Amino acid sequence: MSEDQERFNLNIDDKDLENLGLLAQKLEESGDIAGAVSLLKIGAHLGDTWITTMLADYLSTPPSFIDAKTAEVLYKKSCLAGSSAACSNLSLLYWQLGKTELAQRYWQKAKDRGSPWADDGPPWESHDDD
Repeated sequence: MSEDQERFNLNIDDKDLENLGLLAQKLEESGDIAGAVSLLKIGAHLGDTWITTMLADYLSTPPSFIDAKTAEVLYKKSCLAGSSAACSNLSLLYWQLGKTELAQRYWQKAKDRGSPWADDGPPWESHDDD
C-alpha cells in the first residue's frame, strides 16, 4: 500500500447504520424475519434510534406482542433520544395494553417533539365527523 492511499475506515457512521436498517427492511420484506431481527439487534446495540424503534415495532406488533416489555424499554430509549416516532409508537403500545394515562403522556411528548401525526390527535380518539 502506498503512503498516499487512504486506509479503510473501520468506524461505523450514520450512513452505515442507515444501510443496516435498509438491509433489515429488505430481509423482512423477503421473509427472512430472523435475519432482519439480527440486524436490528446490532443497530439497536450501536444506539441508532431509527433501528431501535424498528426493533421495538417488531416486538410490539399486535396481536402477538412478542415482547412488549422489551419494546417499551427500546421505545423509551429512542423517545428520550429525541425520536418523535418512538414516542408516538410507545403511546400506542401503552394504549393497546390499557395504560391510558401513560399513552396520553407519551402522545404529548410526541406532539412536543414535532410528530407529524400528533396534530391530528391520538388514533384512539375518533375524528370521523363526516
